[in-house]
Amino acid sequence: MLWPGGGPGARGQIQPRSRVSFTAERVGLTALVGASGAGKSTVLALTGRFIDPSAGTVEVLGHELAAWPLDALRTKVAYVDQEFTLLEATVRENLQLGRTTPADDGELTAVLEAVGLAQDVAALPEGLDTPLGREINLSGGQRQRMALARVLLSEADIVLLDEPTSQLDGLNEQRFRALVDDLAMTRAVIVVAHRLSTVQHADHIVVMGAGHVVDAADHATLVDRCPGYRELVAAQAMSAPAPLRTPLPVG
Repeated sequence: MLWPGGGPGARGQIQPRSRVSFTAERVGLTALVGASGAGKSTVLALTGRFIDPSAGTVEVLGHELAAWPLDALRTKVAYVDQEFTLLEATVRENLQLGRTTPADDGELTAVLEAVGLAQDVAALPEGLDTPLGREINLSGGQRQRMALARVLLSEADIVLLDEPTSQLDGLNEQRFRALVDDLAMTRAVIVVAHRLSTVQHADHIVVMGAGHVVDAADHATLVDRCPGYRELVAAQAMSAPAPLRTPLPVG
């Protein structure tokens, strides 16, 4: 896939003369990492055709993006944005957004269980048929997990995840990593991540900076040859909280 500069509609991250080029495998996990403002989210927005490139081409599943009818593209690409956007609709309708065939209650419950939301939804006044967005809304973490459940239920071949762990606690972050690994066994998963711990095992890590690709390889190779990536790893290691120490018994 070739990712060109985005122009004014590209959130100002990838400049018109920038050129971002990399290929994500048909099956597997590709991570986009780098400092804020490097253009990572813009890459996802281009892939989902939420913005259009000012030049160059983007290919999805072997076809140029411009050749895809938008409704057909959206059945192939599942996108979880940083806001974890949900519709003003029922839980059931939100979970099935983008599906061509309806899911039964068993399937819906299974994906909610997978993201740790089954009990939360069961506690809502009308369960799966509870309308969201007005009198009843979800917390940021619940919205995030609902968006991930929708991805699990989707029939998309490509999954785009933009900062998917930003509001998850440690337990749900571990659950998320396992879910992403499962998805990557059968689909192309492209994830933008600031927490490198969640993507160090990725098949392919693309390091971005100032709207271009700095380097791309696996974690071990990047640590060895990419100073920018080493700086990211070191900075996160320094900012991680120190482990709690168990006090020694007295006497």
